[in-house]
Amino acid sequence: MDHHPIEKFVSIIKALRHPETGCPWDLKQTPQSLVPHLIEETYETVEAIETKKPVDIKEELGDLLLQIVLQAQLADEKNEFNFNDIVENVSAKIIRRHPHVFEKSQNLTADEVALNWQKIKQTEKKDAPIQKGILSDISSHQPAHLEILKIQKKISSLGFKFENIQQALAKTQEELNELTHEINTDADEEKILGELGDLFASVIGIAQFLHLDPEHAMRKCARKYRTRFEEAYLLATLEGQDFNTMNLDEKENYWKKAKQNKG
Repeated sequence: MDHHPIEKFVSIIKALRHPETGCPWDLKQTPQSLVPHLIEETYETVEAIETKKPVDIKEELGDLLLQIVLQAQLADEKNEFNFNDIVENVSAKIIRRHPHVFEKSQNLTADEVALNWQKIKQTEKKDAPIQKGILSDISSHQPAHLEILKIQKKISSLGFKFENIQQALAKTQEELNELTHEINTDADEEKILGELGDLFASVIGIAQFLHLDPEHAMRKCARKYRTRFEEAYLLATLEGQDFNTMNLDEKENYWKKAKQNKG
């Protein structure tokens, strides 16, 4: 009888890790050595989703699943947990944190669901070892903008948030003014760095208030800048100009032309 697809895949990964007949590369791996691959596959999956091409999304999700199953296999070899444990654990958590779906049907808004999620999460932790603080469950081992966003979401769920977008915009202007002041008064690097961080955090706060993903916004910006600059450089080259030796005004003119061509 054929195995279920996920059972077949788990058995394939197990074969790769067989100490005698497995793959030398896979046998060398540790949970730590696989982390860069996990991060890379995550970003490639995100990029595929944003291209909205089902074939690419399917492939990248498979590559991401490979990293998850590999981690599970390494843990299984140490008798820590296995892939089934992961699935059972997350299944139980999803059911537990969605009582409005699995216990008693309720018509809740997305914000109400998020608030209930936090309340249930806190209840789950009441018997856990005492934490250092209310935000201690937010990892510091992640990109800083994600850490700030998660902190802001957490404190917003506790009622510490702007009442309207104008307040969020005003806070950003305030932080920009403070940064400008420190720069204009020749403050030391630490003060400027601190104010720059506050400005970034306030911009992320705007995204959080608008329920927009700042990472998505930055990726869109990166792609836009990439396209515009490559177009500007190409236009200059096609006209026999050396972009590297142009003055700033000349480069700006090509940038404007690229903006008109590419948006």
